[in-house]
Amino acid sequence: MYRVFEALDELVTILEEARGVPMTSNCIVPRGDALELLDEVRDALPGELDDAQDVLDKKDELVGKAEHDA
Repeated sequence: MYRVFEALDELVTILEEARGVPMTSNCIVPRGDALELLDEVRDALPGELDDAQDVLDKKDELVGKAEHDA
């Protein structure tokens, strides 16, 4: 899980150091580096988070059906 925070810190650094686009608040970010870090974050997150989201989605579905039936 520590890798998640490390990768997020690297993403923040990339954005902070990115070259700005004149006359806008936009910047140019190295796409490959950012996507690689995001993949690392995704891989570092435990699979249980996906399972937990499935449970929450099912709960919302059941509560919605119950409210509709009531």
